[in-house]
Amino acid sequence: MRVLFTTWAASAHLYNFVPLAWAFVTAGHEVRIASQPALADTLAATGLPGVTLGSDVDVFGLNDRAGGAEKPVEIFRHHPDSLSWDEMRHGYELFRYAMEAFNDPLVDDLVTFARDWRPDLVVWDPLTFAGAVAARACGAADARLLMGLDVWTPMRQRYLKLLQEKPAAQRVDPVGDWLAETLDRFGLAFEEEAVTGRWTIDQLPADLRCSATPGLVPMRYVPINGNAVVPAWLSEPPAAPRICLSLGISRGEFRDLRKITEKQAADIVAALADLDVEVVATLPPDVIDPVPPNTRVVPYVPLHALLPTCAVMVSHAGTGTSSNALLSGVPQVLAPSDFDTPLRAGRLVELGAALTVGFDDITGAEVRDAVRRILADESFQDSARRLRHQVLAEPSPAEVAALLARWTGE
Repeated sequence: MRVLFTTWAASAHLYNFVPLAWAFVTAGHEVRIASQPALADTLAATGLPGVTLGSDVDVFGLNDRAGGAEKPVEIFRHHPDSLSWDEMRHGYELFRYAMEAFNDPLVDDLVTFARDWRPDLVVWDPLTFAGAVAARACGAADARLLMGLDVWTPMRQRYLKLLQEKPAAQRVDPVGDWLAETLDRFGLAFEEEAVTGRWTIDQLPADLRCSATPGLVPMRYVPINGNAVVPAWLSEPPAAPRICLSLGISRGEFRDLRKITEKQAADIVAALADLDVEVVATLPPDVIDPVPPNTRVVPYVPLHALLPTCAVMVSHAGTGTSSNALLSGVPQVLAPSDFDTPLRAGRLVELGAALTVGFDDITGAEVRDAVRRILADESFQDSARRLRHQVLAEPSPAEVAALLARWTGE
């Protein structure tokens, strides 16, 4: 069987594919990973056969268009029932700008490649709807591989419900219209399944999963954190409870994303120096000066090697970062800001495995107090361990690859 994976050019989104892609390879299937030129070096480093297609994302152009949108709303950071029709409509218009920016530079070359290579299955990133188009253009089955919460399904269901309640002249569907227009260019008709894929692969534990996800395929999260050598100091047990401070790799990759400032990071490290803990801060070396005695500053360390030695993780609530903590059974202090991070962080708080702090006005004192509270209350550790057990209970990538291969062949 031939399997085509495709994502827009973001390394974290590529890493999300790697375990399942290797599972197909080791099962004897042919695999290709297709992305844009900016991801060529990162793609090559995975060891998987890749192709670069189209042109790169114009992030600055996207920001200009989004900035001109009328009352834009980042809808995917909100529960859909909390939004009015106008907020959802403007939010979907904003999302269409993103779809165009991420997909228009890729879709034509991807369709051409798919029609030539003839994959049996296309697995696509939730922002890379070009994969859904390519699958239909070559007659392949397709699966959407989620990165984070399935915020798409409940928002889409709510939007379509409200859409049908509007007079015909007011029924605007920016997402459906873009997909319909794009499919039509290749002689294809729009179907709602193109928004979701035939199957949806979800790597979050059961308590974080959306019950409405169509074609749900649970899969165990397997961390891929880039190329790195595990440092020797990790073989020594920490002398005090170890705290991981990580702001995520994608914050450095895309400069337009909101991020915690260097001043705020230094304030957090200084505040944690008041506790009897060991801090490992994944920050540029010149951010913290002087470095407190209880702190180790490293530009990068693989989280799947670090977190099993930690008592608490402090982060911006990025998907990969928090998923590593879930796998390791580590309670979290989260500063959510954009996309699905507020919803995911809120759910983890409800489940007793995390505390949240403000993002824009984050202070060292509130982070220190949250860390102190988690260390003093064993219920946080108990909840984090329960979620770890849920992660480990899901089918492995190898099992999911076998399942999808069987279903695709039927």
